[in-house]
Parts: sequence; structure tokens; C-alpha cells
Amino acid sequence: MESAFKELNLDRTRIEKCINEFCQQKNIEEPSFAKLNNSKNVYRVQYSDTENKVVVDFYYNKNGTTTISPTGKNTEKGLELAEFVKGQLLTDERRNIAVSVKNIDQSCFDLLNEFLVESRDEEEQKEFECTEKLNDPQQQKQIWVKSLRHQDSLTINFYKNRNTILIQGKPLYVYSKVSYFLSEQLDYNGFLEIVSKGDENAASSARIIGEDSEEIVRQKLGDSFDCLGEILIKMLETSYKFRLSQIELPDYSCCVYPALRALEGVIKKILLEHGIICLENQNQSFSFQGIFDRDPVIKNRYTLHKDFEVNISSQQIRNKLSNCYTYYHRQRHSLFHAEIITDSTRLIENKRNADEITDKVFELISDLYSTLK
Repeated sequence: MESAFKELNLDRTRIEKCINEFCQQKNIEEPSFAKLNNSKNVYRVQYSDTENKVVVDFYYNKNGTTTISPTGKNTEKGLELAEFVKGQLLTDERRNIAVSVKNIDQSCFDLLNEFLVESRDEEEQKEFECTEKLNDPQQQKQIWVKSLRHQDSLTINFYKNRNTILIQGKPLYVYSKVSYFLSEQLDYNGFLEIVSKGDENAASSARIIGEDSEEIVRQKLGDSFDCLGEILIKMLETSYKFRLSQIELPDYSCCVYPALRALEGVIKKILLEHGIICLENQNQSFSFQGIFDRDPVIKNRYTLHKDFEVNISSQQIRNKLSNCYTYYHRQRHSLFHAEIITDSTRLIENKRNADEITDKVFELISDLYSTLK
């Protein structure tokens, strides 16, 4: 077994799609991808390359990492697939990370803990096992969080006297969900620590920004700027500072979280102003359930449920709101769920793609508020 493919931090939700993409590029007929008999954590890929059979095993390790093992007589061809999958889906080469984030108070930490405890997946199944490891009323709290599906885990320490959290563990699925939550809570410098994942060189390269981001955000949003409120503006400023920065990362997914959280907040705000309440008592990720439906005619588009048309009588506003939610749903769900088909197997493969998402969010918000004048 090649050591270069042992215990990799791969995005497992996209492995099968990545394999299919590799085979399409090589003009290989669709491969089989199935769990080995009597195995809980080994998936075998098989396909024919010309006259040779290629077999590659994927070990889903209990710590959330993945090991790729070409086997059989045609291991050289199997190594080509292994290299491709690693190149596309490796989120971080480090085995573990330690990220310290300041300006997190007790209420924020408690909300994060609640968010993780209550989080549900697409099938409404519990996503995480959360265990309180330490609770010192004066000094420190510690929680351990494990993904029930992907098996990766994090230890999150909260230091009360410093208003600081320390995140330790694998930079995989749990980390992405923690990052998404914190994108609403932190300013740019705080969220920069999340995005850089403890890489001081990456963080330093992004801290020097000459432009006045608040003024740029005001110009881009126009009249809608004064309608949004402090929290939404803060998230949009954070997203645009990443837009202006020259930060270099192996994966840019976290950079778009503030923009998507802001778009989510704008949709909720407009709905609330029209008497439509998004329930968040169980899981924030599913607060739009029952409010938007799949369009019966246009594929991959969502429209406001007909029961709420009495709340929003303007067809133009409903259309613009549907545009916002359709984009939010596609981007948000493609970051966290395997069954959503995206243009690339990597989450956000380069900064240009991240910048395009940020720009689109600004465009959608501005366009939505233009109909509310």
C-alpha cells in the first residue's frame, strides 16, 4: 500500500463523483463502486482500462480519513486514479490542525454547541455525536464532536477568562460545519483564523488590505445597504475582504461561508417582514422547509410555496426571492451534501470561483431590494 495515499483528509462526499469524472476524462465506461462484502468501511472500485481490469480499494478509516489502495495486477493504472482523487479532494495535507479563535464569548460557544447537537442531515438524521468532556464554571469548557456519517472528530475548548476557543482535530466535515456557523459570529480577522486553519503564512498574506471594504460594500449594495442591519453587513464585509485579499489556500470553501450566511439571513429577513417565519427550534439548516418548493417546470429551481403567495402578492418580489433561495440552496447544499451535482468535484477549487460566488450574492441581494422600493 502506497504511503502517499494513507490516511488522507479527503472529502468523502465526493469520492464516487470524482471517480466517475476520472473515467469520463479517460473514456472509460462507468465503473462500479460498492462496499466489499462483510466489510463496514472498505469500498471497491472496479473498471476496465482497454483489456485490463483495474481495482482500487478505498478504506474509510474510523478517524475520518481515507486510505486509497490500488490492488490486483494493474496497480499502475490504479495509481492514476488514486492520484486524481487525491489531487481533487484533499482538503489539507496536515493530519491534524489546531486553530485558536478570539472574541468568542460564553453565549456564542453555547450557541455553537446547540447548533452541533441539533444538526440534522438531509434525511433528518442526527449528524453529530457531541460529548461534554469538561465543564469548569470558572475556567474552561470542552466538547468533543464526531460526525456519525464521516467519522471525523474535533475537540473544541472554550476558555472563559480569555473569550477564546481552541479547535483541534481533523480539517474535515465537522470543521466545515463549525466554520459555517462561526461565519455569522466573527469579523474578518476572527474568521481569517478559521479560513487559514492555523496556517500563519496564509493568514498573514490576507491581513494587509488597503481598500475601505465598508465603502465598497455600500457602493455594491446601493440603497439596500441601509436596510440590512449590522450583522448582515458584517458578514458581507467579511466576504468582500476575502474577495480583495490575495490569500492562497488548498481549498476556498470557507471563504464563501460569510456570503452564503448573509444571503440566508437576507431571505429570512424578507420573509419575516412579510409575516413568514422560518422555524429554527430544531435545526437551522432546514429552516426553509415548507416555504420553498421545487419548480414543477424549471429543473433545479425553487419557488415560494403557494400558501405564502397571500403574504407576498407581488410576482416580481416572489421571483427575486426565488432566485435568491435557488442560488443559496444550490451553493449551500453542494458544500455539504454528496447527492448534489456540482460543476467540480472539489469544493471550491480556486479563489476565482470563490470570488464569483461572493459577487453573485451581492448581485442577488441588490436585485432583490431593488423590487422592494
